[in-house]
Amino acid sequence: MNVMFLGDSLTQDWDKTLWKQRFEALGAVNLGVSGTGTPQVLSRIRRGLLDGCAPRLVVLMIGINNVWPGYSAADTARGIEAIVAAIRQKQPHAKVLLLGVLPIFDKDDKVRGWIKAVNARIAALADDLPASAGKSVRFLDLGDKFTESDGALRAGFYSVDQVHLQPPAYKLLADTIEPLIKEMLK
Repeated sequence: MNVMFLGDSLTQDWDKTLWKQRFEALGAVNLGVSGTGTPQVLSRIRRGLLDGCAPRLVVLMIGINNVWPGYSAADTARGIEAIVAAIRQKQPHAKVLLLGVLPIFDKDDKVRGWIKAVNARIAALADDLPASAGKSVRFLDLGDKFTESDGALRAGFYSVDQVHLQPPAYKLLADTIEPLIKEMLK
């Protein structure tokens, strides 16, 4: 295994054909689990998810499921920080591609501010400044690619629940992260 994808249903539900075309040849495994939030991913890591394997890269997209139990943006960001720290502790040589929480719901929904607050805080985990080639954590916020210029969710990208992604969204996600994954594996 070269690449481990960790997250919730947004990770678990990758389009199978797209996954096979883009990530299978890179030695990627998908360990996304529907319904999980930061506490569950952290628990999985602490219970041995990363033991006995040595991924060169972990792609982490987690956090949106923290909305429903009522976690604050700060609590969610702390959870993501703890996950990244646990990855670094268990697999110190692995790099992390940390994806920002994607926008959901209507552009005026209060969750949009929550998402921006989470992403602003977790962006600080990155050590990918231009002068720091070879560092371990890269942050990527794709929120603007998943919304229209007026802030509405991009047409055709979300299912009717305005949370789960449709194939065009996964294609854009793959088009964006595949080159980064290849770069980070070098």
